[in-house]
Amino acid sequence: MDCPPRLLEKLPPQKRAGLLGVLAGDPRPGYQEDPDRVYGMAFGGFEVRFRVREKILTVIDILTQEDVLNSERRDLHHE
Repeated sequence: MDCPPRLLEKLPPQKRAGLLGVLAGDPRPGYQEDPDRVYGMAFGGFEVRFRVREKILTVIDILTQEDVLNSERRDLHHE
């Protein structure tokens, strides 16, 4: 598993070990194997986005709920 420190630092210190533990268990649905798919999951008030390639889970972003809402609003305005 790879979670860049700059992303992990977005979480409060008391939530970091818990997130790493969840990610170590590969939280994807069992039937998913697409190496280009970006998965997202809610964790402790954050949205964690990751992908899995060659059995290595890599966190690509950690967003606050506010970031997610702003992103959804932008997407609605572009439709």
